[in-house]
Amino acid sequence: MDPWTMHIAEVGVFDANAAALDVQTVDLMEAAGQALASETARIAESLEGAEHREIWVLCGPGNNGGDGFAASIAIKEMGHPVRIIATHVIQKGEAAEHHRNRCRDAGIKIDVWPLVSEESKPRMIVDSLLGSGTYGGKPRGDVAAVMQWINPHLDIVPVVACDIPTGFDSDLMISATSTVTFHSEKMGMRFEDGSIHPAIGRLCVAPLPWPKEVLDCGPGDALRYPPLDLDARKGDRGRLLVIGGGPYHGAPILSGDAAARCGCDLVHIAMPKDARNRVEWPPHLIPESIPDEVTLTMSSVEHLIGRILSGRGVQAIVIGPGLGRGEETIRAVVRLLYIAAEGGIPVVVDADAIAGLPKGSWPDKLRGIVTPHSREAEEWIGPEIA
Repeated sequence: MDPWTMHIAEVGVFDANAAALDVQTVDLMEAAGQALASETARIAESLEGAEHREIWVLCGPGNNGGDGFAASIAIKEMGHPVRIIATHVIQKGEAAEHHRNRCRDAGIKIDVWPLVSEESKPRMIVDSLLGSGTYGGKPRGDVAAVMQWINPHLDIVPVVACDIPTGFDSDLMISATSTVTFHSEKMGMRFEDGSIHPAIGRLCVAPLPWPKEVLDCGPGDALRYPPLDLDARKGDRGRLLVIGGGPYHGAPILSGDAAARCGCDLVHIAMPKDARNRVEWPPHLIPESIPDEVTLTMSSVEHLIGRILSGRGVQAIVIGPGLGRGEETIRAVVRLLYIAAEGGIPVVVDADAIAGLPKGSWPDKLRGIVTPHSREAEEWIGPEIA
């Protein structure tokens, strides 16, 4: 699997997809711990003196803490003295608690905050307090207390961070000498010029024992969508306008079905009359009549602008499925994309509507995404980039 720069939220998506494929979290934790231990040992063996001092592993309550417990076993097996400072009495997940019990069985010292010894000093620190699930949030409670307690040591000894430094991108953060992140780099670890954020230190990307199918659409991808609010009323989850159809009528209906199944409240489908009349309309989709009869042209643009901007308007647009690529149709697409951009309405530009995008670039102000297949991508941005 070729890695890419992941959004932090994708970590949870892939974890859930892996679980659905019967990949055990305990095994992923073991692999993460081994990678974390290897980098820790590499740095420890480069240090001069104080071999008797312990490597302190800071473990939070979640899976990041579980990685730290798994790493502690490996660090001990590599011949280094280890001490664990845990923020909580037990771990939140079974896999993390399993590795915590392994540490206990191996005789590794586990201090639970606030009952920690003040007598010794660390040789180095492993930060497994909080992981990617807390990115951008300021640490609180016992985790924040441990961070403040450990702070006097941070400028004196090396720190290895597990996945991301705790508190990364907040005003309470542990800066790392080295960060071991998993599968691929995460957004925010580099600046726009490609340089690594100073809080990351040396960046190490460690693979995880995932099958390639983890990257396919699976149950975990449901986490990408906002959860349903049990107290929501009709209209609270937005109104979508799908603009498509003409030569074909099935693709706009499939797009509307997908939106409705994901929780969108009101889904309007705008198609020319001929396509609209070929549809057996399901009750959860709303036909949006437009003046055009065969294909979308500029004749329907003013009507659609009214639908987009009047009253409660729409909160998102899908444009392109089954639309066709006639010259008048593409002119209408260009105009509608401009209106969406000016109105700040997010758009999914799909299928034939991709031909309405400027060659090799994205329209000014337009919020949204484009969903090309390989040929459409080549036509838009060129074969070298696609």
